[in-house]
Amino acid sequence: MNGVVRVDEVLYGDHLPREIEFRFICKCQRWPPPHYPKIYLERGLWFLRHVDEHTWRPSDGLGFHLLSDRAYWENYIRLYKR
Repeated sequence: MNGVVRVDEVLYGDHLPREIEFRFICKCQRWPPPHYPKIYLERGLWFLRHVDEHTWRPSDGLGFHLLSDRAYWENYIRLYKR
């Protein structure tokens, strides 16, 4: 499944362009591919890694967390990633 993530800000990592291509790759043999659940179309926190120069994939699982979890992840970054 492919899509675009619109970047408002970066909490950790390199500065990014305003939009990045997103690719979710699974080993499932499903056609047509499923649609993203509605929650993934809303604002949230994305944890992504480079696939290539212009494409990203989830860093773990689906790579998406609710915006309401921001304080937890900011604390995690402050403690473990800096």
